[in-house]
Amino acid sequence: MTLTETQTIESEWMLSAQGPFAQQLKNYQPRQVQQQMASAVENCIATQGRLAVEAGTGTGKTLAYLVPSLLSGKKILVSTGTKTLQDQLFEKDLPLVVDALGVSTKLALLKGRANYLCINRMEMTLMQGLLSSKALVSQLQQVKRWSGETKTGDLADGSGLAEDSQLIPSITSSVDNCLGSQCPDYDDCFVVKARKKAMDADLIVINHYLFFADLSLKEDGFGELLPEVDVLVFDESHQLAEIARNFLGERFSSRQVLDLTRDIKAEYLQNLQDCKELDELSSELEKQMQDWRLAFGHEATLKENWRKWQHKPGIITIIDEVLDTFISLNTILEAQQSRSPAIELCYNRALILSAMIARLKKSTQKKTVASVQWIETFSKTFAISQTPLEISQDLKSLMQRHEESAWIFTSATLSIAGNLNHFLDTFSLSEHDVKTQAMILHSPFDYENNTLFYLPRFLPEPNLKDATEQVMQLIMPLINMSQGNAFVLLTSYRALNIARDILQQLDYPILVQGDMARNDLLNQFRQKKNSVLIATGSFWEGVDVAGDHLSLVIIDRLPFSSPSDPVVQARSEYLRKQGKDPFQVFQIPDAVISLKQGAGRLIRTETDKGVLVVLDPRIISRRYGEDFISSLPAYKRTREIDKVRSFFQNLSTESEG
Repeated sequence: MTLTETQTIESEWMLSAQGPFAQQLKNYQPRQVQQQMASAVENCIATQGRLAVEAGTGTGKTLAYLVPSLLSGKKILVSTGTKTLQDQLFEKDLPLVVDALGVSTKLALLKGRANYLCINRMEMTLMQGLLSSKALVSQLQQVKRWSGETKTGDLADGSGLAEDSQLIPSITSSVDNCLGSQCPDYDDCFVVKARKKAMDADLIVINHYLFFADLSLKEDGFGELLPEVDVLVFDESHQLAEIARNFLGERFSSRQVLDLTRDIKAEYLQNLQDCKELDELSSELEKQMQDWRLAFGHEATLKENWRKWQHKPGIITIIDEVLDTFISLNTILEAQQSRSPAIELCYNRALILSAMIARLKKSTQKKTVASVQWIETFSKTFAISQTPLEISQDLKSLMQRHEESAWIFTSATLSIAGNLNHFLDTFSLSEHDVKTQAMILHSPFDYENNTLFYLPRFLPEPNLKDATEQVMQLIMPLINMSQGNAFVLLTSYRALNIARDILQQLDYPILVQGDMARNDLLNQFRQKKNSVLIATGSFWEGVDVAGDHLSLVIIDRLPFSSPSDPVVQARSEYLRKQGKDPFQVFQIPDAVISLKQGAGRLIRTETDKGVLVVLDPRIISRRYGEDFISSLPAYKRTREIDKVRSFFQNLSTESEG
């Protein structure tokens, strides 16, 4: 069926038993909740409104927003929470929908520049021959061969590089080091080509990081990466606030300085060998960055308020030394900048970085802006960030500047205890506004019959010294009942290390986060029968393991943010000064969303079955526990271990039958 400009066909019908998807897709099943959402999206686009939709697992939210978006004939931007979902949407979902609807739509996939090969930087890296290992040299040669074949330059599209390859910074560009139109390879630039394609497209697929990076560039007056659009759709919207908070602040890192010195040295070797001071001062800065990192102590990872460190004599001394070196370096760079576009860019970068460091010394913060400065250390580097404590006004202003666009927010996890108030407040939205609609669409899956939510009795309080060790002893018999096929989702790396030591006693393959790359770990879990995956952090969301490979998800405790986190501390202090309770305002809501994400790993299709276990007594003993329980799907609950045993016995019998 081909649509013409004069035909008006509602999205709800397109997704019905009579529509093109039912006719063309094998095993397609119309879902009322999907049609409801599609109708709401269609209305939002027509009225240039604001729509927030929690769409439970299995709702089919992707089709529910793609169908009305494509039928609208307007310019659409779809933003996802991860690059993985971005690729899936562009390569799998969009071609399917476009084909079923019979529409002629120009599509574009756009990622941040660090995802695209920079031909100029690759050639420079090849020419310098300074890579630190044979493995990196081999990877570089592999990328060189691939560069002659790729049409997009997207490193995820066949380059063979792992996401965390150490080579990537040497073969991609950043906002800091891109030469722009002065680059000798500008006409072949993959970033420029991707941007141009996006500007010409009817529908662009990006991710939240790129959206806010573009926003921050526009705020600073550097230009505009993304084109103006009529409709903005944000999938995985529960991530937006945290990502916005990161981009609306400021961040200085020693890595920025080390990247600068690397580029200065490269230019020195290639074009400026008569200016040895550039090499010497760059080396001096590198040593000072090491000294600055060591001044924060030898702890591998540290997160603390900058106030604790900024007045310490050792820190003051090293900042003064760094600024003195920058003064000398900037003087030489200024004199040499006319000799090459690259060295001119290095000069501009050095000015920006030295100004940031000078601000750190003075600790000049706008008194009108509520923010916190904090440090974060890594094994060899560190970062100092300034993070806003209040972002709702910034997000409100953003939508006001695009008042005539439709804004659609969706995720499987937006509501707290049956309402969307927390999410709406973050964006200064109100259901009382005639242009704003909020809706919760529950999953069509049969949780009552296919799942069990086990809340054991007599659990240790989480603040007890050996609580984690006690909990691990409870986990072992549960994993034996399920015969592996389990995710053990933990809230700290300390718990992860304890779990690794204790659960190794089990007779099942034990996979632990950090032992290999994330995707490799998941592939191993899917391939090795009866595996147990022990993980924290990023594994709580965006992980799909359907079928009998996963029948048990264990969560060690309610995922509250660490009270020692400097941003959490500052936000709490800020809210208390306004007479508000930070625990109610953001700590409980954030933890509820995280728990919903973790629990959501269990049931991914309508035939999946399994047990969810939460080993935190506070979910029953504290009044706020009901907020967590009422926010989860309608699992059948039990506190009896025998019922868990019976559930797995029945599951085993079914699989054998």
